[in-house]
Amino acid sequence: MDTWRIVGQTKTVGFQVGIRRTFPISQEKAWELTASEDGLKLWLGESTKINLQPGQKFRTKIGEGEIRIVKPLQQLRLAWKKEGWDKTSTIQVRIIPKENTKTSEKKCSNTGKEFLNK
Repeated sequence: MDTWRIVGQTKTVGFQVGIRRTFPISQEKAWELTASEDGLKLWLGESTKINLQPGQKFRTKIGEGEIRIVKPLQQLRLAWKKEGWDKTSTIQVRIIPKENTKTSEKKCSNTGKEFLNK
């Protein structure tokens, strides 16, 4: 049985990538930058208004997705498929307060190899 895998490759869903950064901003500001209309445009592309309610589907100029989990000021999870990708990715953003003036933001994604090449 071959158990060799590339770093980040999971047994069943493709690849898992995680990034964690601390910013000198409040939890509220981090949420605004992540989930506001202008913030969503920055990382998902131009679109009509994205309704941040679980089950809502959306389309942007560069892909399409579905909102899965919304916990204001804490977590946003969505399915995302960029144009040209074979598979849909799961993107999760968690906002973790550290102090009154600092916030960590963690972004994770599970996807196929195309995520690593784009």
